[in-house]
Amino acid sequence: EKKTLISTRRRIARSGDKFRWRKGDKLLVYGLWELAAIQETGWCLIVEGESDFLTAWLHKIPALAIPGKETWRPEWAKYFEGVQPYLWQEPDAPELPGKVGKDIPGLLVIPAPDGFKDISEAHLQGKDVAALIADLKAQARPPAPVSDHSESEPDKIPWVGHNYFVERGRLCLEQYDRQGMPRTSYLANFQARITEEITRDDGLKAVKEFLVKASLDTGRPLPLAQIQAREFDSLAWIRREWGSAAAVAPGRSLGPHLVNGIMAHSQGARRRTVYAHSGWRQIGGLWRYLHGGGAIGRGDPVEVDLGENLGLYHLPEPGGVEAAHASLRFLDIGPWEITAPLIACVYLAPFADLCKIDFSLWIYGPTGSLKSTLAALALSHFGNFSRTTLPGSWLSTANSLEKLCFALKDSLAVIDDFIPPSSPKESHAQTEKAARLIYQAGNRSARGRLAADLSARPNYYPRCLIISTGEMLLPGQRQSATARYLGIELDPNRTPIDKALLTAAQGEAHLYPGAMAAYLADLAPRLEDAQAEIKDLWEGYRTAFQSTAHLRIPEIQAWLAVGFEMFLRFQARMGAITQDQEYEMLKRAWRVFEALGEKHSRIIEGERPTLKFLAVLQELFLQGRIYVESASIAGIPPQGGESLGWEGTEPARNAEFVGWADENSLYLMPETALRVVNEAIRRQGDFLSLGRNDLLAALAREGFIEPAKDKSTRLKWIQGTARRVIFMPLSKLGHEGGEVET
Repeated sequence: EKKTLISTRRRIARSGDKFRWRKGDKLLVYGLWELAAIQETGWCLIVEGESDFLTAWLHKIPALAIPGKETWRPEWAKYFEGVQPYLWQEPDAPELPGKVGKDIPGLLVIPAPDGFKDISEAHLQGKDVAALIADLKAQARPPAPVSDHSESEPDKIPWVGHNYFVERGRLCLEQYDRQGMPRTSYLANFQARITEEITRDDGLKAVKEFLVKASLDTGRPLPLAQIQAREFDSLAWIRREWGSAAAVAPGRSLGPHLVNGIMAHSQGARRRTVYAHSGWRQIGGLWRYLHGGGAIGRGDPVEVDLGENLGLYHLPEPGGVEAAHASLRFLDIGPWEITAPLIACVYLAPFADLCKIDFSLWIYGPTGSLKSTLAALALSHFGNFSRTTLPGSWLSTANSLEKLCFALKDSLAVIDDFIPPSSPKESHAQTEKAARLIYQAGNRSARGRLAADLSARPNYYPRCLIISTGEMLLPGQRQSATARYLGIELDPNRTPIDKALLTAAQGEAHLYPGAMAAYLADLAPRLEDAQAEIKDLWEGYRTAFQSTAHLRIPEIQAWLAVGFEMFLRFQARMGAITQDQEYEMLKRAWRVFEALGEKHSRIIEGERPTLKFLAVLQELFLQGRIYVESASIAGIPPQGGESLGWEGTEPARNAEFVGWADENSLYLMPETALRVVNEAIRRQGDFLSLGRNDLLAALAREGFIEPAKDKSTRLKWIQGTARRVIFMPLSKLGHEGGEVET
């Protein structure tokens, strides 16, 4: 008989939406075609399901049916306006009266009597349903109020077309079956939400991160997880952050629903921006200098995170005249040819990226010459540093050094310990790494790199001013590499450091950051004017330094002069020196930078591959490791034989034959001569930066050899045979009183 009642709905159903539970995606109340009759009776019984609806009308009881205990919708309250509603409460739906009562004022509840849960069962047991309802109406009571946040009624948050809620400490999804009945799916054994959305801005790209707070269904909190937004959807971070305690429901569709559910419960999360670089940044229309502790300059507080390795770049509140005096006394630690370029770089570094400063400082000398200690003391203007806490090392990978020099925008970066290993392969690798970074700093450029999908990756280029320390300069490089840095030699005998003054300076180094903070605070409100002024100063200084050989040297000297003048102007504004002292100190620094430029020009000139080739060739002759014969008679020494590898009338022991000579010229076998010179240079831990053809072309271009019209070598009739040789006048090798031409 119950089956007959249920099937009655199908028999009486007519075409149209009024008999259906759903209209599109909208769930409906069943029986709305009887709404007019209900208004006439003045009361209505609310039941669950179409079978109870049909049973009620079979017994002439006005009724409407909702699809189920979990499907009540507030908009249905309008159907019960003007009538007295009664709700039949089934035993398994204790929360339903409270939910309906919130939307229908005056609702009365009829609890199901013992023995049957709904009116359809009462009808099947032979009860007079109409009389039963009449008796129960007299006993009806208002529903008990239900809290909006009770465990029995979880908050359902609609998000992208689905409802998500937390039940029993678990994140859940509400879905509907084909009949429109609700079904709960557990997504995980925990609940989670994003408490903070962090935008980490390094000046090249902005990466978003989420801070996720979660707890298990047992109530135990899980560790706070910090997840990059790009990996959030994969859910792999759950196992990494929380281990085996957290479990995700299996199923192809439930994983995306878990992501969606966490997002649904994360609305209102705090959003903040964290800057991941130092240096000048325009924020809110104001120039601010970023450092590990925040920002210098007017404006709201700024959050900066340089990472664990760069946390020492931290500036205090601006200092006063005491801090300025302490910074000024840095000059007295040693000779000005050491301390003046260092202090100039300190006060020039805040303009490294703004003004595209394109040189580095290279301090070199033997172990124990205090290179690292002096570099650390200079770096102490930007934080609390010592020789054991320097930010960079040449033992680090190329990628990490590139990222370091990118993050330290408008700051000073010290890269310590350039000591090429004894292994030729490892030595070459370290030299190439250092040369590449110096090239990048000198060209203000980066290595182009591709991602796995062949798209361009972000290029990290040096935005700082680099100070390198090592036991030697870069070996075997082209002149252009050596011209991109200025070498400062620390010789304990010639340029001694006053250790008493050094110790005193280390004792007051904690004042240095205050001096730098005062310098930056003074620059911030007038930064654009200062930037234009610096460029004009540099143009003037570069013109005045034009006497040196290589074109890049005047540019480096000009930058040092600009940095030193900015240092002196700051000292004068702070009252640490007078204008007369400022003028005298600037003149003295000028002479120092002029001498340093001339000295480095000679180093650059010595790096010319042609001069290196000739110098090594001459040494090999003088050491008796190679020799040449007379061009006219085999086995006979040429004129000046002792300087061409002969001992009297015999070649030196174990000397290698490389060519011929007459009284004016040297005729070298190309392959043999180049091989022996390259081998000798490699034994010294160095190498020629040019290949065979390029070297011969350079020798010809600079006038050291006399080539044929179409080749770098010439055919020469020697000892009755035509031979292809390198034709070199003996005067170019230093013979006959001649000198190597430069």
